[in-house]
Amino acid sequence: MLNAEGNEFAQDYFDFEHGLCLDDYEETFSAAESVYHVEDRWENYDKIKEVIQKCYIDVVNQR
Repeated sequence: MLNAEGNEFAQDYFDFEHGLCLDDYEETFSAAESVYHVEDRWENYDKIKEVIQKCYIDVVNQR
């Protein structure tokens, strides 16, 4: 459901071995006991959404 640019970003960003997703998630929710203790709430979605959007914009602007 993504265009080629979005798919390329998603493949790189969400690569659990080399991407930034887990680092961003841990940094965004550092107050939680662990990444497994982050509550599934819209407030938390909005927090991580902003981080992902910023990362995407940074990647696009570097091209």
